[in-house]
Amino acid sequence: NQVSSERTNGEIQRIEREIVFLEERKMSLQTQLADTKPGLPVLSSAGATLLEPEDRLRSLQTQLTTLTGTYSEDHPDVKRVRREIVVLKTETGLREQATDREARLTELKAQLSILRQKYSDDHPDVLQLKRVITAIEKAVRSGGDSDNAKSDNLPRVRKPDNPVYINLKSQIDSITAQIQSLQSEREELKRKLVQFDARVSQTPEVERVYLELTRDIESSRTNFRELRDKQIKAQVAEQLERERKAERFTLIEPPIFPEKPFRPNRSVILLMGLMLALLGSVGAAALHEVIDNTVHSARDVVRVMQVPVLAILPELPSPLLMQRRSVMRKIVAVGLLIGLLCVVVGLHFFYMPIDVAWYGLLRLIAN
Repeated sequence: NQVSSERTNGEIQRIEREIVFLEERKMSLQTQLADTKPGLPVLSSAGATLLEPEDRLRSLQTQLTTLTGTYSEDHPDVKRVRREIVVLKTETGLREQATDREARLTELKAQLSILRQKYSDDHPDVLQLKRVITAIEKAVRSGGDSDNAKSDNLPRVRKPDNPVYINLKSQIDSITAQIQSLQSEREELKRKLVQFDARVSQTPEVERVYLELTRDIESSRTNFRELRDKQIKAQVAEQLERERKAERFTLIEPPIFPEKPFRPNRSVILLMGLMLALLGSVGAAALHEVIDNTVHSARDVVRVMQVPVLAILPELPSPLLMQRRSVMRKIVAVGLLIGLLCVVVGLHFFYMPIDVAWYGLLRLIAN
């Protein structure tokens, strides 16, 4: 629901961007349409461009006002202009706008005030301009001439025939339809977004209900396992009772996992080895003393010769003998050190690490 909501929100933003782009495009086309004439320009026989009927009608109405102020109603130019106005009104079905007359009247009054500053009231230009202003004011008061009053109440609308105008108009209509379609799609997406947001807001409540159901099913499974185990034990007990073998399955004491190995007893082995080593060394020395027949003292001389000893000469120190004894002591000391080192290395690699044995010895001494 959250992902769908984010996706829908992104689609709404995209559609809004497209709508803004189309609105700007529509405004641009409407500006171009306003500058484009709906009808094609009329060409003369010489190839010159003529005014459209509406523009031609307004020009003739202005020209008629000027001619009326200059000549009488029976003047040929006045009659000709009136006939052209009637034909153009019949063709276009348009009336002269009062605002055009009022604008023309204001312009002429401004020109009259300028002429009065230069000339007197009897000047021909001033008199002509006064007659024109009088004619325009008469037309404004009467609401138009008789021909205008007799024109149709509903003006005919000329059908556009300019391809550029028609193309712009069709593009504007197409863009308007696209904008309406996008607006409808945007409203539909907004309704979906409201639904997704409502579902997202309901998610915590749904999660709470789901967790409650999960706890209930786990509790039910636990109860089911306990009941099934009890059922299996009851079936086994029933079977044993039927075969009268229940006494064989009586558990007197549960087994205990040993904390240390039962055999071999390394302490006894070490103690026995130490005792046997001592006994062996003492026995070897005694055995060597028994089987040795060499003479070392006066007692040995009496024992061997069976005669009494008259005198004992002391041993004369000899440098060579002393050097031999010194060398022998060094050899014995080095041998003992090498033997001790071998014993330590053997204990470290084959029995117990030296640091562990040392801390164990300290713990035994402390106890």
